[in-house]
Amino acid sequence: MVSVKSIEVKKLIYKSSYLDLEYEEIEYKCKDVFEEIWIYIKDKYPDIFEAISNAAQPVNEMATDLSENPPEEKTYLPKDIKKLYHKIINKTHPDKVEGKEEEFRRATDAYKSNDVSKLLSMCNKLEIEFGDISEDALDVLRKNIESLEIKLDNLYNSTAWAWFSAKTEKDKESIALHVLQSKGIDISGLHKDPQK
Repeated sequence: MVSVKSIEVKKLIYKSSYLDLEYEEIEYKCKDVFEEIWIYIKDKYPDIFEAISNAAQPVNEMATDLSENPPEEKTYLPKDIKKLYHKIINKTHPDKVEGKEEEFRRATDAYKSNDVSKLLSMCNKLEIEFGDISEDALDVLRKNIESLEIKLDNLYNSTAWAWFSAKTEKDKESIALHVLQSKGIDISGLHKDPQK
């Protein structure tokens, strides 16, 4: 029988899965952005690029983003979720079942990171009944979603995403100057007119 709680759980699982995919997509789009920014800086400001390249810290190591994700808070994993994890492991352990190594690894990673949504999704995929989950498990699931939303927000507010989304040469120059300034470079003498 379908209950309001079971519908809420499904909605939270889908929401978490969607946010995971969105994060994966944006992260992929931003993957090589800093290399592009440094190529832009090298072309636009070769003297500054050379000075940075000759500095003690290599350019590729300097390409840190301005949006750091906060450390994940370790939360208590409720007993009902631990039991589900053990059911998943019984169906995916490489010593017991061939060809399920990837599922086993994902379940173990989800368990270690307290990702209730991934564990519940795996239960659905592996046809493991989980019935009503506890309020504690729901709270952990909500915290998983909040954490994902914060990570996504940080990514959308990152230098990498700003560069990826830049529409004009002026936007790109502004971002490049911001990166240089964040590295301690005095940008006051640099022109900001991309036409020059």
